[in-house]
Amino acid sequence: MEGGTTGITINHLDVPLADGIRSRAESGGSDIGGIRSRTRSAGRMGIRAPADWDRQSTKFEAMIFAICLVDENSNKASARKFIEEIERTGIRFETDVRLAPCVSRLKKYRSRKNAPLESVNLDFEQFKHVIMGNLPLVTKIFRNDLVIPEFETFCQNVTSLYDKLKTNFDGEPASYIPQLARVPKEKWGISLVTVDGQRFSIGDVHDKFTVQSTSKPITYALSLEELGAGVVHKYQGREPSGRMFNEIVLDHDDQPHNPMVNSGAIMSASILLYLVKPEMDMAQKYDYVFDFFKKMAGGEYLGFNNSIFLSERDSADRNNALAYFMRENHCFPPGDIKINDVLDFYFQTCSLEMTCESASVIAATLANGGVCPTTDKRLVQAERIKHVLSLMLSCGLYNYSGEFAFKVGLPAKSGVSGTIMLVIPNVMGIEFYSPPLDEMGNSVRGVQFCEEFVHLYNFHKVAGDLGEESDLIDPTNNKYEVASQLIIHLLMAASAGDETALKGAYQQGVDMNLGDYDGRTALHLAAAEGHVRCVKFLLDTCGVKHDPKDRWGQTPLTEAIQFKHTKVAAMIKRTAKAREFKNKGLKDNDAIWRRIVERNLINPKDKKKKKTPKGVGQYSDLSEDEDEDDEASGTEDGSRRESEEWNGDKERENGGGRVMGEDEAARVIQAGFKNALKRRNTGSSLDTVVPNGNGNTAAAMNENGNGVVV
Repeated sequence: MEGGTTGITINHLDVPLADGIRSRAESGGSDIGGIRSRTRSAGRMGIRAPADWDRQSTKFEAMIFAICLVDENSNKASARKFIEEIERTGIRFETDVRLAPCVSRLKKYRSRKNAPLESVNLDFEQFKHVIMGNLPLVTKIFRNDLVIPEFETFCQNVTSLYDKLKTNFDGEPASYIPQLARVPKEKWGISLVTVDGQRFSIGDVHDKFTVQSTSKPITYALSLEELGAGVVHKYQGREPSGRMFNEIVLDHDDQPHNPMVNSGAIMSASILLYLVKPEMDMAQKYDYVFDFFKKMAGGEYLGFNNSIFLSERDSADRNNALAYFMRENHCFPPGDIKINDVLDFYFQTCSLEMTCESASVIAATLANGGVCPTTDKRLVQAERIKHVLSLMLSCGLYNYSGEFAFKVGLPAKSGVSGTIMLVIPNVMGIEFYSPPLDEMGNSVRGVQFCEEFVHLYNFHKVAGDLGEESDLIDPTNNKYEVASQLIIHLLMAASAGDETALKGAYQQGVDMNLGDYDGRTALHLAAAEGHVRCVKFLLDTCGVKHDPKDRWGQTPLTEAIQFKHTKVAAMIKRTAKAREFKNKGLKDNDAIWRRIVERNLINPKDKKKKKTPKGVGQYSDLSEDEDEDDEASGTEDGSRRESEEWNGDKERENGGGRVMGEDEAARVIQAGFKNALKRRNTGSSLDTVVPNGNGNTAAAMNENGNGVVV
């Protein structure tokens, strides 16, 4: 192949391959994300490393095709594998509107009309035809380049928290509307949608409920989109009221405090009714607002509950009083404002009916800056969404808004039907449904979930921007990216001799044996650069492996020797010897010394005797084992030669001696051993001289485990 591309050969089929895919996949890059193992399998089937990486975007279908092969000996891709890979990330293949063209083309290759899509196998040309037009989205999915890369783990944590709160039956459903009071307390559902369209639902997510006050951010957003903040806020404020949501009160400018309380929502209804598209009559205006809600929900379920609407209207004394109070204070837009029409329109928006599944798409649209994640259509300008989320954060949960902002720090809006709409900007939207309410009118389970959720994940917007060290999980990080960051941090700290950074990583539980793609660890770099303190910390405190090999077979010891860092090399050698003896059951210097005494002097009859070197006292024997153990003690302490000899000079300075009996020699050595240990603990490095029974002296072991002369 020419033009900077190469390909894979599958059963004599040449498939063009995007340049650079194999090299990036095998190097552990994030481009192939969660499908690395299957990518390597494709590599074994004949992927040839290309030179031009820029052409990946137009040739990526070759890699996807290779990943979805029926088996290693096939030249056809399995639709089952293709669909499984997509749905593993949380994208719903058959119902996602963005993938509708792909699904439609795949259906054409079924063997019969009712055959399942998973039964289809495609050759390369057919496969390209299926994903044609959806390649950018499919590529993003197969690269695992989605906002929550570890989606399965994230869903498991959500499920655990859901199960934990399932047994919480605190609170009662709203009682002022009979239909709401009759809903069972056991109802509990959660749906979430990310800004990339990943979805997860658990519980009673298909139960229908009226949106109630969760409609207020949406009607406010529509008003802003049509008229702008300048016009809208001529008629309503932006401050938390500090009062009950339905209290008859205005702010210092004689306006409703904000769009999230009843007076502000009634004002939003009047703005939509009389200022937005004034040529429409009331029926047309209802259809217009209904259609906007439907688009925000990605075309998913939206209905209208007439019985709730009638109940709302029949119990509207407080809202009627609010509306007339506002008219008395000249709050409404100029013109002939009909209070009954305004209130009916307000009750209609509150009586719209949704499920957790459909409402969560609205929450995700807000999180995505006004773009519906399941349709990729912009519905509201990002600047307008910023205003909406700001007021949801400060005013969204009635009189609990300040406490919620303090504990959770995320925009949210609750409704008396037991629903809470939570928005995590640039990440996801979540819808909760649980009818029992607390004394503030918020869903008990929904609030508790939010508060515990931010103790698990670093979603609190204020805390997340401070840059502080935290144990909270960031689910937007790919686990491979996290590992890469840790490795880079370790290796740079080791190379620079930054012992403080290494200690910080160790205290946070980082595996200090981590290595890069070439197998080079922090110990490799610290040894190569001659950073003695870092090497000592890694070996003694962290207990890292002293002999890891990189891809070229180099160990930290060979690195230190190559760059002539003798102190580092000696330290690694001593550690290697110490660990070797420890594995043989020799724990430390003291144990080694005691073993020397017990095995070679107290019980000399059990040892194979050999004569000591001439001039060192012809009256004393040593065993071969003693030589070996004495060498061990010298190696363990680090200040001895590898092979110890008897210190004849010391003995001769003391005037020689007579031949001792075995029992007497043992007593002298034991006394010397105890004295030596005492001096060792006090830091003395002098030889301990023990007088024997005849006025002569015996040089006992010194601190470094030197030989003993009697």
